[in-house]
This record gives sequence, structure tokens and C-alpha cells, in this order.
Amino acid sequence: TVIQTPVTNDDSVTHIFTYIVQIKDANGVVVSINWIQGLSLASGLSTTPGISWTPDSAGQYTVEVFVWESLSNAIALSPVSTLTVTVV
Repeated sequence: TVIQTPVTNDDSVTHIFTYIVQIKDANGVVVSINWIQGLSLASGLSTTPGISWTPDSAGQYTVEVFVWESLSNAIALSPVSTLTVTVV
């Protein structure tokens, strides 16, 4: 499974960013966290990065997507996107 979220740069300048996907199980325990660093997005453009994830078991999961400046500079460039998924 690939977790994808569209990202649009509404700012007037190009941004370098890190795309982070965190997945929690039904108990709120983080079961996966992955990221792509150094993505560049020019003003007014959009992209749809994706992170691969294979669930270990069936159940309900919460997917949280973060767009930050970088891992070392955790400045959010957008609100967190959250989605609940059910794996059968």
C-alpha cells in the first residue's frame, strides 16, 4: 500500500520540505513512521509524494501526514492530515 497526500505550495517562494507519514494502531501505538527528505516544490505547484506501508495485521489504523521544513527543524508547513483506515 502506498500512502499518498497531495501537497501544494501556496507560498510565493520555493520550499524544500520533508514529507512524514506516521501510522498508529487502534490503541494509539505508532507502528510505522517513514519520511522523504529534501523534496522541493516551487511556488504555485503541487506534488503527491508517497510512502509504502504494509500492515502486519488486520485492524483500524490512523494515518497522520506531516509536511515539515526538515526532521531537524520541525516547523510545520501545513496542518497535519489525518485519515482512519481499516485493514481486513
